[in-house]
Amino acid sequence: MGNPRKHKLDYKLIERLAELGLTDKEIAHAIDVPYSTFEAYIPKDDKLKKALEKGKQSPNRRVEQALYRRALGYNITEVTEEGGQITKRVLKHLAPDVRAIELWLRNRMPDRWNTTEP
Repeated sequence: MGNPRKHKLDYKLIERLAELGLTDKEIAHAIDVPYSTFEAYIPKDDKLKKALEKGKQSPNRRVEQALYRRALGYNITEVTEEGGQITKRVLKHLAPDVRAIELWLRNRMPDRWNTTEP
């Protein structure tokens, strides 16, 4: 197993790549460190671990908010344009998504919703 330190890890870059939604494997590839080395080093390097955790907070929050909106349903305004001019605005309601509801409940309330019984 190699040592990623020989690559002079740029923790700010790693944090930014995580903010952009890259996986650990994609981050390792982007910074030219073998994934097995990167993965093995995470628990040994507190700065690396913190950079990844901090970077992943924002995209995780955005996905959680999107899932929440999808579970409840929401309104959008659909705009039609012709020749650069807005010709029509239509308010549409996107209905709640059962799969999103199920995912939310199973993860947020597992004691009540993680059941195999019909």
